[in-house]
Amino acid sequence: MKYEKAISIKCPMCKYVNIVSAGVLRERLHVHEGAPFIFLCDTEKGGCDRYFVTEIHLVPHVRTYAYTEYVVPV
Repeated sequence: MKYEKAISIKCPMCKYVNIVSAGVLRERLHVHEGAPFIFLCDTEKGGCDRYFVTEIHLVPHVRTYAYTEYVVPV
């Protein structure tokens, strides 16, 4: 199963929050779970255009719901 949601990466220097989809990180930027990654703060959207190192951990979020049978009266 692929993780396709967006990830927020906050720059430690300017505090700008860079938003990148997980698919882009994995497929185009070749980021792997837990490995250090050098990231450029996006200057076109308000960042500082400086590099910083980040370590990405994708943690699943599970939500459960109760299941009850519903019988339609005839």
